[in-house]
Amino acid sequence: MWLIRLDDLTLEKIMKSASARNKIKKTWGVPNHRHDRRRSDWEINFFGLMGEVGLAQALCLQPDWSLLVGGDGGIDLRLGELTVQVKTPLSAGTKNWLYFDHAGKFQCDLAALCNIDSSETAVVIRGLVHKDVFFEHCISKNFGYGDRLALHASHLFSADPLIQAVQQHHNTHIGEPC
Repeated sequence: MWLIRLDDLTLEKIMKSASARNKIKKTWGVPNHRHDRRRSDWEINFFGLMGEVGLAQALCLQPDWSLLVGGDGGIDLRLGELTVQVKTPLSAGTKNWLYFDHAGKFQCDLAALCNIDSSETAVVIRGLVHKDVFFEHCISKNFGYGDRLALHASHLFSADPLIQAVQQHHNTHIGEPC
């Protein structure tokens, strides 16, 4: 696992981006699809963006800051030819699970599971899984809002080799700019 600390400037940019995403969705009347009713739309966007930005930093990628009315189509990051979707579940019951509402929601080549640490300033990269492996090993699980396709974190591949290869390629170390 990797712990990626986000600096104050990055956190401020994430806050502004989460606000802008909420505003554009409200302006265009995009329906809310969140299941966690304990958190606001802004919180869901903020923590989701934290996961995306944390993984992007670890992989020396630029996060996608664009504002898209209909969302990102399930593609959060691009690593060469590979597409990556980042999942950042927040509740105690879901934080150890990489899950999708249904098979059609897994749009990328890879999915990454991230969590937010207790300080809410760092991202924990739990692991990655290829789409084929996910569907081979996932189970149907109900987190309180209907069955979802889910894979426990213990079945994910470590992100270490990928992150280390990228860091070595960029001749940098975690926490340093790429």
